[in-house]
Amino acid sequence: MYPRTVQVNAEPHRVAAGCGVLSALLSLLGVALSFDIEGAYRPGTLDRWFYAAQQHSGAAAWSAWSFTLSMALMVPWAAGLARAIGPYAWPGAALTMMAAIINAGGSLLPFVAVTHLPHGEDALGQTLLAVALTADALFNLLWGVSMVLLSLAMARATHLPMWLSGWGLVAGVMSMGVVGQAWTPVAADFLLVAGPTWLGWLVTTCAVLLRLPTRKPRADNDPAGRKQDPPLVARQAASAK
Repeated sequence: MYPRTVQVNAEPHRVAAGCGVLSALLSLLGVALSFDIEGAYRPGTLDRWFYAAQQHSGAAAWSAWSFTLSMALMVPWAAGLARAIGPYAWPGAALTMMAAIINAGGSLLPFVAVTHLPHGEDALGQTLLAVALTADALFNLLWGVSMVLLSLAMARATHLPMWLSGWGLVAGVMSMGVVGQAWTPVAADFLLVAGPTWLGWLVTTCAVLLRLPTRKPRADNDPAGRKQDPPLVARQAASAK
């Protein structure tokens, strides 16, 4: 069986690819901004996380917004990827969207904790951070399942490389293991490996989207896509009468 060439309308896939790349970049920016915030997204260190976030309130706030926008951009990326893969990809894409929306809300809670809480509300601030940590753990679980579903759909799409499906399967299983970050530092440390793996896969899917053969728009309703001369068409119609 030879891989078949599938032509697609390029514009939606360019938008999806751009959203995916920007999502990955914002995620990396969020990580960089939270580098000096001790205990961030680690269980058992909520007090240190809250204190460090207060000491670096600007970085904590911008990091939260970076993560939130990164999650939001995964929604159009998932829709565009599913459109390119085919109908079998929509369950994985839908789960990706749900996971991203959940984590978009959770990622913003550190911003609330360092910006809007009255002084002395340490317990409430740590609670908000605990919800953010749990939402991130849930995201990694759902996102891992999503990658597995999307990769299985990719394996059925003969116009996409098989190695991309294999990469997604590995990244998905690794991401599911990070769900344990809600209660063990070991899983939180594993994100240092799983995170770059799935970020690399996401960016690579964007490159593949941009390389798909494109279908040129048809001109003047000609089924063959040839440019029609309106006066010529009118003369042909008149002679047919």
